[in-house]
Amino acid sequence: MRIVLINPPQNEEDLRSAFSKGKGFILPYNLLSLGTYLKQGGAQVDILDCVAEGINADKLSEIVRTRSYDMAGITAFTFTVPQLYKAAQVIKNSSPATKIVLGGIHASVLPEQTLERCQWADFVVIGAGEKTLRGLMEAIENSKGFENIPNLVYREKGQVKTTELKPILMDPKELPIPDYSLIKMQLYVPHSGNYRVLPTYSFYASRGCPYSCAFCSANIVLGKQVRYKEIGRAIKEIKILAQDYGAQGLIFQDSTFTLDRKWVKEFCSRMVREKLTLVWRANTRVDCVDVNLLRVMKQAGCYRINMGFESGNQDTLDFLKKGTTIGQNISAARMVLDEGLELGASFIIGLPNENMEKVLNTICFAKKIGARFTQFYLPVPYPGTKLRELCQEGMRENAQWKDYSSRDFSKAVYINKNFSEDEFKKLTDFAYQKYYCNFKAIKRILFPIKSMAEFKDSLKILNEIRKKWLNQSFKKITCCQEVRVCKDDVVG
Repeated sequence: MRIVLINPPQNEEDLRSAFSKGKGFILPYNLLSLGTYLKQGGAQVDILDCVAEGINADKLSEIVRTRSYDMAGITAFTFTVPQLYKAAQVIKNSSPATKIVLGGIHASVLPEQTLERCQWADFVVIGAGEKTLRGLMEAIENSKGFENIPNLVYREKGQVKTTELKPILMDPKELPIPDYSLIKMQLYVPHSGNYRVLPTYSFYASRGCPYSCAFCSANIVLGKQVRYKEIGRAIKEIKILAQDYGAQGLIFQDSTFTLDRKWVKEFCSRMVREKLTLVWRANTRVDCVDVNLLRVMKQAGCYRINMGFESGNQDTLDFLKKGTTIGQNISAARMVLDEGLELGASFIIGLPNENMEKVLNTICFAKKIGARFTQFYLPVPYPGTKLRELCQEGMRENAQWKDYSSRDFSKAVYINKNFSEDEFKKLTDFAYQKYYCNFKAIKRILFPIKSMAEFKDSLKILNEIRKKWLNQSFKKITCCQEVRVCKDDVVG
């Protein structure tokens, strides 16, 4: 069976980092993993990353018409659902015999609705798709029914039907090492502020997330049980990236890389023994680090820890079901900085329980922590999250899926009643200006530079900071009124 897996286009704004010139592409690791698994099952697989490859509708039509695929799998986030529908339409019109399967987090949260609204699609796969998609492939090849394939939505005689729903938690041990030849590796340059050297590629050490943060739905697809790769297998895969594709850096995309501290320490020791000199960064929580762990990670090449601090207000952390405290935020930031590692931070401002003072508290808290790079977000109440319920009162009635962006808030889907609409949409711009438009922030960006690639990237970032610094329009919004004094001292 000939199968194509497709990452549909994205809005230009969502390809950028917090800095508008920081366009980048994220290696489609999950599609690679899925494609390799299907190849292992006997399929011929292509991956079309329309985002990185610049494939438009006309080009996509030409490709599917020429190659006559038996099946096309399309993945999407909520904000790319319109592009998912368009891709399905193009494929079906160009190659009517091709079976179209939709997947990804949005389709998993709203499977029946997704299939009903996408008339060109034939199936929706719920959750992690490897076993379900392979079962579907075999059923189509052998002209069998679909009712015994779990986690599948399909059409039958004009009706949308859903098979038995049950958790299928693929263990990384069951998955082959991704076949990186399926994609054009040279295209994947990360977003600005996310790499020290090039090439730097995305990597996953585990699957699953045990936490229930109100703003996140990641465990709907990958489950709450965290499963790590075998250390030997992870090392082997990293060697392939280094030796065959010239990797000098890695971005561990795991939600909480350090959840299993024993695994991380053994992995880092192995990195040192194998003399793998890649530099890397990882994501974690403030309650999942300690000094000894950070030292081991640094010795193995880790240079930055990214943490979701979320807020400078304890009641907001409780509102988000984060399960952490302001004290833990401060302690973790101090540990990271004291060990000579870079710190990356992210915050959500303007949540339903917040007013102007609480937003400024968070901005002040972010400045006190003093991360090298900090990101601010407005609430995005994605389907399937607790936050969607909490934001019901302020949801924009005419919001469309394409508006569910975490970068462009000009059409924010939620407006906090404690702010005017114009004021609310400008909160992140205001936060970035307050955070970055000072010499301490610029010094934090410039001081750690270690390579020419990082230097060139930093120049783009600094140019955007200069524009924000010169932009006086934010002074017109109400939240610029002084609510509390914010001392720009660093936690560390």
